[in-house]
Amino acid sequence: TSSGVGTGLRLGSSSSSSTSRAHHPVVRYTPEGQESIEFVSSFGSSPPRYKKGDAVTVRYDPESPYRGRIDGFWGTWFPTVILSALAAAFGIPGATLLIVFYRKRAREQWLRLHGRIVSTDFQAVTLNTAVRVNGVHPYQVVTRWQNHSTGIHYTFSSDYLWEDPAPYVEGGRAINVRIDPNNPKRYIMDLSFLPTEFSAPRN
Repeated sequence: TSSGVGTGLRLGSSSSSSTSRAHHPVVRYTPEGQESIEFVSSFGSSPPRYKKGDAVTVRYDPESPYRGRIDGFWGTWFPTVILSALAAAFGIPGATLLIVFYRKRAREQWLRLHGRIVSTDFQAVTLNTAVRVNGVHPYQVVTRWQNHSTGIHYTFSSDYLWEDPAPYVEGGRAINVRIDPNNPKRYIMDLSFLPTEFSAPRN
């Protein structure tokens, strides 16, 4: 565990109602022997349980410090309670999908806060024929980057896209990627310049 402090609140949809808004604490703490880390708690409430400046205790895995949680029943066990309830309602496959989603969301959140932005070179737009949703295969943008400190080249692939992005990315456009400075194989590609409909499967 480590001592932390609330730095603010972030609004998000409450799990109990799509029309209500839950306040998720933003917490900063310093894992032993590392730089300070800021994270957004997965558990939110309305009214908020914490405010800016509140001292909290953070539990974290030394191997994955960016996945810290506020010590306490809801901060520590809320995801487990939700996953257990879904596992009971929908079975193991549904719970497994949610676990994958939760981990991906936590990784993306950490990268947006702490990731290093690198400018990568566009390589190609590929069609992933191994995946099909509603009869449609997704596209992926592929880029390449060289770490000049090590000389190592890295290839990055975007999340699935459901329209052909080629007209927006071809022509030598540089594309930003946020990487984990300690492990460039952990990354998210910034394609925010694409129309929003590219990220959702067609019905």
